[in-house]
Amino acid sequence: MIEKDGSHLVKLWERLRAKDENAEISLIHREFLLNLHAGERYHEAYFAVFNHDFETQLASLECPILVTAGDEDTLKDSLEPAYKVLKMVRCGV
Repeated sequence: MIEKDGSHLVKLWERLRAKDENAEISLIHREFLLNLHAGERYHEAYFAVFNHDFETQLASLECPILVTAGDEDTLKDSLEPAYKVLKMVRCGV
């Protein structure tokens, strides 16, 4: 809910910051803006992502794929599972 005093912005910032207190401030800022854009239904985006069958979708791909992530990438832990189901893949960190 949007509050006249802007306290909803502080609550959002604190919620995002609490996810990873070591995260780069630019990442927190990006997520903050994306959450603002999504509005009060932001949680539906998380629900859609976490309930999507990525394994089946990735396994169906029939083209060369480069799977990559940086050392500080928040999705780095997803690299190996994705790599395992892809048929024609190169992997790098």
